Formats: sequence, structure tokens, C-alpha cells
Amino acid sequence: MSLGQSRSWFVYYEVAPGDLPEVVRTVADCQQALRLSHPGSWASLMQRPPAEGSLRITLMEIYTPPAGLGEHDAQAWWASADRQLVAALQGWPLGTRHTEVFDPCA
Repeated sequence: MSLGQSRSWFVYYEVAPGDLPEVVRTVADCQQALRLSHPGSWASLMQRPPAEGSLRITLMEIYTPPAGLGEHDAQAWWASADRQLVAALQGWPLGTRHTEVFDPCA
């Protein structure tokens, strides 16, 4: 990964439909705090369209650190953000939070 190109982290997990409003508020608050404490960072929360009658909702959080961080600093940025998110979401995810990492192609 070259300087100026940012790696992105994609985190997905399932929650109960009744927990969705509180989970969305919690994630939004964490993401806003992350953007304020690390200007230039980017964060988003998405929801998979629910299947009819599903008892679980799949959420996807997406994170990109500020541009220009080296690989080590980007990893440290993510580790800090992830620890805060795991603590804030404790008890809501149904099962495991899955994290995947992607680098830009160009």
C-alpha cells in the first residue's frame, strides 16, 4: 500500500430487528467521535435489505483512515477504533463480528 492510498475495513454482523434503532444510534455516535478525533477518516453504516420474515438484520460498517497514514499507523488507527466499537456494541451482535480488509486497486 503506498502512502496516500487508504486501506478500508469492512465489518459485518447480525442484530435482532428490535435492537436495530439502538445499534444504529450507537454506531453513528462512535463513527462521529472517530471522525472528530481523526479528521479525514471516513465511516459508514449500511444494512442488507432484510429477507421476508427474517429474525436477523445484517449490518456493514465501513472504515477508512485519514489519507497519508503508513501501514503501521493505519493498523493502529483501526485497532483503536475497533476496540471502541466492540465495547460499545457489547451484547447486540448475534454471533461474531466479521472483519475484512481491502486495499485500493489503483
